Amino acid sequence: MSSQAVHSDGPLMPMPDLTLPALRSAVAALASAKLPELVEEMRQAFDRAGQDGSTAPVRMFYRRWAIFVAIERDPARAARLPGAAIAC
Repeated sequence: MSSQAVHSDGPLMPMPDLTLPALRSAVAALASAKLPELVEEMRQAFDRAGQDGSTAPVRMFYRRWAIFVAIERDPARAARLPGAAIAC
């Protein structure tokens, strides 16, 4: 995880590195009910990447879940942006 400071009125955790284990761990800590969705989207992204011969689906998968974590790790931000993490 990055070395971003965590304050009692700020983020619940530092922003994780953009790796599958780090994002999966963050999603598990912030919204464990979303883990099946993360796993299914990961499977689909890697399948599409293999079919298309492109890394774009994998990059979009990481981007979508990084945005989800960035929003959900900060309760004030999540309250201001209800549903935004799901729509990204």
